[in-house]
Amino acid sequence: MQTRTAPTQVAKDRADLIKRLFAVSLSVGFASQVAKIIDAKFTTGSGIQDFMMLSVSATVVVLSWEGYLGALQDFPLEDGFRFYLDIIIVFLYLVLLACSHSDTAAWWSYVIDIIFISYIVWDLLTKYVYPDQYRGLLPTVVWSGYLILLSLLMDLRALNQLYVVALFVLWGIVLYRIDKIRNFSWKIRVFCIIIPIICSFVLTRYF
Repeated sequence: MQTRTAPTQVAKDRADLIKRLFAVSLSVGFASQVAKIIDAKFTTGSGIQDFMMLSVSATVVVLSWEGYLGALQDFPLEDGFRFYLDIIIVFLYLVLLACSHSDTAAWWSYVIDIIFISYIVWDLLTKYVYPDQYRGLLPTVVWSGYLILLSLLMDLRALNQLYVVALFVLWGIVLYRIDKIRNFSWKIRVFCIIIPIICSFVLTRYF
């Protein structure tokens, strides 16, 4: 059974700042994009695509918030490196929300990739600080690879593919968080990844 490490006051103060930044990033980023979508007339096809992308972006932030709170209970921010990386990641969330628009779809996907690469770095640092306790690196690497491969396969400039991209990204994000909790077998991971990847390849090549 995993033994929790009691955080020092410094770790608590760092966590408190990150929590505040999370709230600001989500509220400001989401509200500003909703206002832009309304101004652009939500009833248009582009408006619906923008809202889907924004919904996926908000899901990234909210699920990250949920996972982050759980991680801090077991692995407090005693080291400065993860603290500074957390600040970068939170501001990447703000950029992600700002890119939730069909005109910046490619950037939107790339920012998600950068965020997941940042997750890998965060996991590596956590493994370094808590070598005998942390076991969450593998799911992060696997699902980061999935999202990066998805970005490479899909033509993000094609507006008709944005719906599919958004759904496949959402699929990966949700399953990643479940995998972090339940630790899927390789058989389940491969099955959950190969289906959307094949669909992405077919859609890109033949539609």
